[in-house]
Amino acid sequence: MTPPPPLDWEDIPGGPAAGTVLARLDEIPPDGAHCLSFEEGSLRFEGFIQRRDELVVAYENSCPHARLPLDWTPGRFLDVAKRHIRCANHGARFRIIDGYCVSGPCKGRYLRALPIRVVDNDIIAGI
Repeated sequence: MTPPPPLDWEDIPGGPAAGTVLARLDEIPPDGAHCLSFEEGSLRFEGFIQRRDELVVAYENSCPHARLPLDWTPGRFLDVAKRHIRCANHGARFRIIDGYCVSGPCKGRYLRALPIRVVDNDIIAGI
């Protein structure tokens, strides 16, 4: 199974325009995350940026199994070994690099990626 295309920032309720700085790299620890939240009217979108050493990725904060938030405490997404993103609700584990579920009830599915790029020290919406 191939990963679905990344979400388009324009399709996210209250989402930022492409080119918007979402966070600064030096503000996220090497195994830390930065939560994203956008609202438009009654619609709300939750996402997160995950850093694993030099790798920086972003995903919707929603498990593909039950559409529940992934973080097991606010802003903490990695398992204890810091090898996978872990769903707090059903224990599914996802590869950090591409959001592929390697175990759990949604095995074989992917997290929905958010397109980001790192320029100098800025993490920017869009590719």
